[in-house]
Amino acid sequence: MTKRRTQEVICFLLIAAGIILAIGGSYVLHERRRYDQEMAEKQAVVLSDLRQAIPEYSILKDEKSGDTEQDDGLGTGEAARAFSALPESGTDFAVISIDGVDCTGILQIPALNLEVAVAARYSSPEYMAYIANGITENGSFSIASENRDSLLGRIMDLSDQNDVFFIDARGSRFVYKVSAVYTAKEIPDGTGPDHQKPVLNLCCPQGKQWFVAECTAGSESKEGQS
Repeated sequence: MTKRRTQEVICFLLIAAGIILAIGGSYVLHERRRYDQEMAEKQAVVLSDLRQAIPEYSILKDEKSGDTEQDDGLGTGEAARAFSALPESGTDFAVISIDGVDCTGILQIPALNLEVAVAARYSSPEYMAYIANGITENGSFSIASENRDSLLGRIMDLSDQNDVFFIDARGSRFVYKVSAVYTAKEIPDGTGPDHQKPVLNLCCPQGKQWFVAECTAGSESKEGQS
């Protein structure tokens, strides 16, 4: 084989390898987008049921005794809702069970046009956000999720003083303001910089680190009220 012929063969092989890599990359990207869409659709179903369930259970029959309103149709889809004053474990929040998933409430981030159902614990389905640690003495806690746009994958786009809302299973609405956006080696313990005002940490993994949007309890902006 001549030197020229050898060069032609090598060039052909490199081009073929490049085409194969491009096709493989496109397939992986397509499958990733398809999977993300599937996760977003599942999240939307839980969120829709949770929106309907929270007002129904905003008033407990007897908060002290723990008696609650219930729908015994767990696992039946449309009517699969039950309320408990406290979850079995994992957080100090009230819980509504949607098709067997213990949900603590709804997270709303207007700046990202995002509304997310929040589960009670880490062992929740991957298409949901979850409470990453319980409430501290000053009322702080953290919410985490996988790195998906339909969850908390865009929190690094948040800016200082953006409104963030959390509506718990009883229907109580809590207002926060974004005070810092940073990366950390682990999920914060939730106490906040001054250990006084309650802090809501929104957390999303990125490699071996976490993206964190620290949100401090505050009042709602005029834009958020409109």
